Amino acid sequence: MATSERGEVTVTLDGADYSLRPTFEACSKIEELTGKSLLELAIAAQDNALHLKEQAIIVTECVRAYGKAEGIASLIGVQATKFGELIFKAGVLGITPRLEILLAGAVTGGFNPEEGEDAGEPQAATEEANAVA
Repeated sequence: MATSERGEVTVTLDGADYSLRPTFEACSKIEELTGKSLLELAIAAQDNALHLKEQAIIVTECVRAYGKAEGIASLIGVQATKFGELIFKAGVLGITPRLEILLAGAVTGGFNPEEGEDAGEPQAATEEANAVA
């Protein structure tokens, strides 16, 4: 289940709910595959100008990130082509508002790990790493 404090949103496609988690890894892959920055994609979402392929990539990478974090193997191997077909079937304008929320959170630092969860602190910032240096 998506957690809004973590920057996650849920999209419903073909009657199934998918949690999208905007991790650094997912967002980096989205930028790589679309050739656009997160800010460009967020603006496009706000303007209802995201391409179908871009929507499929965003959904796919964030679903994979959710699956990886939650240990759900069936979500780790999802394919953008399949999500593209589901988005097309649902209508691209139906999912755009959810992606707008997701991308706005990603560009403003909306992902907050839960207490006790590894926040991904850079190694050089830890006491242990500083002691080695």
